[in-house]
Amino acid sequence: MPKHLILVFLIATSCSHKSQISKNGEKVERLLIQELAPLHKDRSGTVSLGGLSDLVFSPRESTQEVKVFYAVTDRGPNKKTIGPKTRPQRPFLFPEFTPQIIKIEFLAKTRQARVSEQRPLKNPNGTAVRGLPNVAALRDGAAVEEQPVNSEGQVLELDPWGLDPEGLALDDQGHFWLAEEYGPSVAKVSSDGRVLKRWYPQDTELLRGGQTGLPAFLSHRNLNRGFEAAVWLPAGKLLLFLQSELPASKHHKWSPVIEFDTRKEVTTAVYFYPLSAEGGKIGGASTDPSGKIFLLEQNGETGSQAWQKVFELQMQEATDVLAETREAGLAYKITEQTVPIQKKEAIDLTELGLQDFEKLEGLSLLSEREMYILNDNDFDVEGNADESSKSYLFQFKRN
Repeated sequence: MPKHLILVFLIATSCSHKSQISKNGEKVERLLIQELAPLHKDRSGTVSLGGLSDLVFSPRESTQEVKVFYAVTDRGPNKKTIGPKTRPQRPFLFPEFTPQIIKIEFLAKTRQARVSEQRPLKNPNGTAVRGLPNVAALRDGAAVEEQPVNSEGQVLELDPWGLDPEGLALDDQGHFWLAEEYGPSVAKVSSDGRVLKRWYPQDTELLRGGQTGLPAFLSHRNLNRGFEAAVWLPAGKLLLFLQSELPASKHHKWSPVIEFDTRKEVTTAVYFYPLSAEGGKIGGASTDPSGKIFLLEQNGETGSQAWQKVFELQMQEATDVLAETREAGLAYKITEQTVPIQKKEAIDLTELGLQDFEKLEGLSLLSEREMYILNDNDFDVEGNADESSKSYLFQFKRN
């Protein structure tokens, strides 16, 4: 990264706050995003802006005065799992919550960030998408997905079209592409939020509806550790990043990276990203205008234990194991001959003062001088009265 990099972090809240600090020649400006309206409201309560994942810049809608971004919410407010680890239950506080694509505008002149539009996701038949798990299948005695329950512990109905969006990409035709955790799966979404098509791992036993097209071994991902980031590439391809390594990869702390051809609707390559010993969780990914790929990795800790970095990826020498994954199916395992993606540290986010934030999700590069990052506050379901319960737009400037 050049020394004059400008780094901006987008995070969400309903308050209006602004502050500036300087450290080691770096000027840090903090801005809270102004929310448009509650994301969800029913007789049990209101869901305010939060749970934002991934961040995509829209150059066609942006000007010098206003930069336009899109983010996506995850499945909605939920509590930590309860019950046995092999068959955990996930309490959903608002089971009818609909994940949404959020349009965010950054006003350069007034230094404000605001939500300008909310687009609730819809199923192919036009009904509202919910954030509930898809199946209750077991494999080797353990659950494939968490069992959804409400705040009182009552079991909720599964939803074969339920989505837990984490990755978001915008293609050259104006369609959105969602990478989500349940399948894990990838979905093509119209500009107004309707799911047009969805692809799953090649595992017909667990197929929820939609199409196959992803390697079967992906369905062996850890619970709640599906796709976390998506990047649009030229020639109509997506890079899809699994959040963490597979359970069977004990000797290789490597996370699968899938290249998916959106026009042929098939996987065209399978790589592996080597997770750092200090990190272990992917938060977001992006390309810059020159085509370089960047990835945000973190360890999910805060304070003195936090570790958060952005890496530039170099994929030229990485081994494509697509043929091996097709042949082995669900039984695929990484071999010693596999060469992972190479990476080079671009920026240490913890050193820039983000140690209070557990989840940095969403990464967007506008140029070699501008980078934006989104924070997920988990809807502040724990009611924390600290910085991590809020969401900000941080702007870092380097001299």
